[in-house]
Amino acid sequence: MKIFQYIPTASFFLGGGEIVPLNQAIALANEHHEVTLGIARTNLKDKLLGSYDLSKINIIEFDVLADHEGFVNSLENTHKEIHMIYLGLSRKVNEYLTENKFDIVITHYPPANFCIPKSTQLVFFLHGVPPNWDTIGDEALRLADKIIAVSNSVG
Repeated sequence: MKIFQYIPTASFFLGGGEIVPLNQAIALANEHHEVTLGIARTNLKDKLLGSYDLSKINIIEFDVLADHEGFVNSLENTHKEIHMIYLGLSRKVNEYLTENKFDIVITHYPPANFCIPKSTQLVFFLHGVPPNWDTIGDEALRLADKIIAVSNSVG
């Protein structure tokens, strides 16, 4: 399968929401799938991703909007800033996915779902549910073709 794993934050922050998709991308590539990882272009990439063997994975870097560059070159970001980065990359990612057909796109963060073309199968891994679910979360769930909860309690 030709798989696009979209996790732009993996280039500048490595928390659970990035580590799980990175390990997933590596596992899928090791199973002989053609995996492309979509990340934000940043100065921190080599420092953070250097410990991962991404040799079997294609990497596409997306340039963030000028007013978001400070976010991606910092290790301290709020959820609001992260949302802004995802939403700011939406048009570029949508254009890339429209031009480069994939069998599925995998996302792990609600704002990622807004850039996926409707013609592409979207698998959304749900890692948690915020105490006050919002419009972004509701829409992200609606846009996904498949939703995989990472635990029974999240499900």
